This record gives sequence, C-alpha cells and structure tokens, in this order.
Amino acid sequence: MMKRFTFELGDDGDATLEQIREATGTSSKSEVVRDALAIYEVLVEKSREGDSLFMGREREDACELVMPALKRAMKIALSKARAPGVVAAA
Repeated sequence: MMKRFTFELGDDGDATLEQIREATGTSSKSEVVRDALAIYEVLVEKSREGDSLFMGREREDACELVMPALKRAMKIALSKARAPGVVAAA
C-alpha cells in the first residue's frame, strides 16, 4: 500500500527535484524522491556496516562522500555493538 506524504520544500529544492527529474527521464518528482530514498537506505546500511562511499572517475582520483548523517549512523551502530549483553553481527 502506498502512503501519501506532504512536506514543504523551498523553491531551490523544488527546482533541484525538477532538474533531476528531467536529467533522469523520471516521470515525476515523487519518483525522484522514492529513488533517492532507496539510495539513502543503502548508504545508511553500508555506513552501519562500517563501509564508506568513494566517488571519482578513476580509483586513484576517488574521494570519500562525507555526510554527517552517515557518520552518525556508523557511530550509533558501533555503540549498539559495544553495548553490554549485545553481540555484534559478523
């Protein structure tokens, strides 16, 4: 079942959504948001596993994508893994 959400977005955010929609040939801004959420979910999960994301044309030119929320996700996962009585997953 699809849930409907309403949120406020400034003109800049709306313009960014529209630019991404056009650049990707996506049918709607809602689809852009759903795609972005799917990517964000993977980024958070990988961060929780201790992985980092690097971007660049060539491996030697790659730089790490740094997002405060991903760093927090990693710290939260580490603190839960170290909590007494909690066994970290292998």
